[in-house]
Amino acid sequence: MRGILNKIWMRLYWFFKVGIRFKLSKTSIKAYENSSIAISKNVKIKNSQITVTKGSKLIIEEGSVIENTKLHLNGDFVIGKNNIISNGYELKQKLIFIDGNFKMGDYNRLRCDIFIRFKGDLTIGDYNNINEESEIRVDEKIKIGSFNQISYKVLIWDTNTHNIYKAEVRREITKNNKLPYFGFEHEKPKTKPVEIKNDCWIGREASIMKGTTINSKCIVGFRTIIINKVFEENNTIIGNNEIRVIKNDI
Repeated sequence: MRGILNKIWMRLYWFFKVGIRFKLSKTSIKAYENSSIAISKNVKIKNSQITVTKGSKLIIEEGSVIENTKLHLNGDFVIGKNNIISNGYELKQKLIFIDGNFKMGDYNRLRCDIFIRFKGDLTIGDYNNINEESEIRVDEKIKIGSFNQISYKVLIWDTNTHNIYKAEVRREITKNNKLPYFGFEHEKPKTKPVEIKNDCWIGREASIMKGTTINSKCIVGFRTIIINKVFEENNTIIGNNEIRVIKNDI
């Protein structure tokens, strides 16, 4: 009974401290026990749902705007001044799922989806633009510097996203999952950090995969796929249509 009363008290506390401020802008903010929220006075949050789980920390500095976004936070979410997070031209809400840490500097515009799992760490610097239908997936560590232009439908992943098991093991996992929700990972896949430094242009539908480092002032061409490569400064990287067939043992 005491636990239920404590939860009700926490909900009321955060509602009157933070949530009521954004109620007229069709936003709900739910916070749980031992969470911490600091939202500067001139921050705007519209048509969004924010959940801050037990022990998590949410900090949004002055001048930032969050619109049409669903944020589930289990960890730390710290963004600086004058950032814009929105869904852009997409009809659906922007999705930011954090089971780890996300830290961002100032003057960024994000219209991408973000998924952080397994206590991964995402750091974004200043003055970056990441456009619609792009996706960042972090299971270990991704670092993006400053003054980068990242186009539409770009994938930036430090992870295989799924484990590849023997067929019989995967079948057993599938049968034991709660139908019809297949594919949830309970074990961390293979990962390797990704870094994009400063002043880079990443072309539409490019894929920056695990183990990749792109140093400053690089250009990545349309639909280029990069995995586990390091590129020095001032390079243009253009993909090709080479197909490789590799024998597997599943």
